[in-house]
Amino acid sequence: MDRSKYYDTLKKADSGDPSAFVNFVASAVERSLDLYLRALEPTEKQDRLLSLREAAKMTPYTQEYLSLLARKRRIAAVKVGRTWMITETELHRYLREVGPG
Repeated sequence: MDRSKYYDTLKKADSGDPSAFVNFVASAVERSLDLYLRALEPTEKQDRLLSLREAAKMTPYTQEYLSLLARKRRIAAVKVGRTWMITETELHRYLREVGPG
């Protein structure tokens, strides 16, 4: 998630309009639920959950860097136990978003 957007929605909520913050949180919850639901019954190979170790092999990034992105909510990863997981679909979405290099 975008930290600046988070702070902007908090400011609006503090000013008496909580709707932006509620929508922001709902969107984050929805993305997480989508990841979990796809993991339960993946219909496509790219929707199964991968560990960040597996995901790193598909990117120019290290597992540690992907973990940092997950903790900062820059990638749509979820924590299962002590392991960060991501779908191949979400990983490719992030790679498209940041572009080459």
